[in-house]
Amino acid sequence: MNGHNEIWDSDRNRKTSINEAQMKAYLEGTLSRADQRKVEEMLSLDGAESDALEGLQKLTSTERTVLQQQLNYTLQNALRKPRKRRRGLASQRWNLLAILLILGLAVVAVLFIIWNGNR
Repeated sequence: MNGHNEIWDSDRNRKTSINEAQMKAYLEGTLSRADQRKVEEMLSLDGAESDALEGLQKLTSTERTVLQQQLNYTLQNALRKPRKRRRGLASQRWNLLAILLILGLAVVAVLFIIWNGNR
């Protein structure tokens, strides 16, 4: 992997999380000492990333690649699936009409009972 110093140049990558390129370079041991310290500093701030990196260090390079491919495939499929849209009030016109009809019939029935009871 070339251009490891470019990892730190982007403002987007200066946040407190580690991106894929940083993690891969760290795992491969191709970062400079200063860059390794930066990664370890960021890891000390976030326990989840530290745990993830520790787990990845236990895998071989091939296992990491396979895992990455599986995750990418799963995420891409999840993002491709059409999301179910919540139906708004406009799309529930028939439900609203049925409820109003039932309420109207109930009011008419109560008025009929009251009118017949007063005779």
